[in-house]
Amino acid sequence: MKPYPFFFFFRLYITVSILFFSCKKQDAGFQTRGSFIDSAENWFESNNNAPTLSKNARFNASRSPDWGNASVTRIENVPVVSVPVRYPNGIYISSGFDTRGVYDLSNTTRLVIYRDARGNFESEQVLYLPDSNYSTGKNFSGLIVASDREGNPVNRYLVQQNGKIFQAQTVSRNNATTENVIITETCYEVWGYNYSVADPEGGVYWEEDPVCVYGLIGDVGSYGIAVKSGSSLSKLAPNVTSPFTVLVRPAINVVANVKDYFKCFTNVAGNGNTYTVTVCVDQPVPGTRQAWGLVTNAAANASSGVNPVDVGHSFLIFTQHSGAATVQRNIGFYPSSTVTPRSPAAPGTASNDDQHGYNVALTVTVTNSQFFSMLNYAEQNVADVYDLNTYNCTSFVLQSLFAGNVVLPATKGTWLGGSGYDPGDLGQDILSMSLPANMKRSTVSNSHGNLGTCN
Repeated sequence: MKPYPFFFFFRLYITVSILFFSCKKQDAGFQTRGSFIDSAENWFESNNNAPTLSKNARFNASRSPDWGNASVTRIENVPVVSVPVRYPNGIYISSGFDTRGVYDLSNTTRLVIYRDARGNFESEQVLYLPDSNYSTGKNFSGLIVASDREGNPVNRYLVQQNGKIFQAQTVSRNNATTENVIITETCYEVWGYNYSVADPEGGVYWEEDPVCVYGLIGDVGSYGIAVKSGSSLSKLAPNVTSPFTVLVRPAINVVANVKDYFKCFTNVAGNGNTYTVTVCVDQPVPGTRQAWGLVTNAAANASSGVNPVDVGHSFLIFTQHSGAATVQRNIGFYPSSTVTPRSPAAPGTASNDDQHGYNVALTVTVTNSQFFSMLNYAEQNVADVYDLNTYNCTSFVLQSLFAGNVVLPATKGTWLGGSGYDPGDLGQDILSMSLPANMKRSTVSNSHGNLGTCN
């Protein structure tokens, strides 16, 4: 991130927490760590039992301070209690600062308690969101959001890897009259996902107002604006563990020879056979366009594996009916090694997805010519490079159908650090499309095992 310069005519509206500038009262009567924490705990528990009604999802969720891991730090010779905040039902959060994945909010939130200049206790809940430069055990860099008990932001800070700190604020644009001055605006999104183990499909996505920082670029030089209270909060940053990552794992049931896998199909026009191709979509969050969701006990062949971030999957079922005989093959497109937004490409491979579940399916009755055009495309392109952004499992499905002149709606979605076709959007596109006579839609995951053998 580039430093944010300012000029002598640039008027800053900086509100500084009383904790860090006005609080000069010494901690007489709180001589030991334990007694000060006990006093802070008693005050907090006595004054914060009422339910919080907030527009901020982080504050409406069930949460509690972990007093057993509370600690005291002196800042400006003032004792400050820092308490981890735990979310038992799980809330995961991401931001535009870090495209590596999502963080468990329990690992990134602290309750900060201190005494003001009159000796009265005050508290703030502080969120720490690392940027992509942060690594566990290093000095914190990223976003700090300090909020009151209703979830209203009190202060927001950007901490750079070089230690510079900037306070999120607005610019007095009326004062920026110099011809050679440009006002810059950089905004960072913050979004999250509420998740309950008891209700794995009932999660809720939410977004917070973007954190925007303004700066000026001109001819008279530049320098960073260090904010003392932001520096103090930075010292209280937890040692944030590695985030969960949006990823796609390689296939479990690899098809080593796709030509052999498809050889039972009979490509003879006018033989009385009928053909269908079924698009199966496993949406990360059923019924939504969300590009990723969270699971706890993912199936062994799910894209999430043991990672709670699930990106879903799209695959195809090719079916040929010949009187009483049926030949059926499932095929999906996967990377040959794990891919992530930071490393999105790997050689592609085919998978037998006959055990993979789905929540949306579209069965298309096609001609012999269409069927084998699609089948040939799949066979010839399933070893192409898998790219999370440009050619993934959903891209493969859409292109296979397009090879047989079947065109489906194709909406691109976005995710942490990337964009492209995705199962969430494809599922919703199928659910909302008007169906011609040769198409049938389903929202029930039925058995779809491979059928038919041949020499």
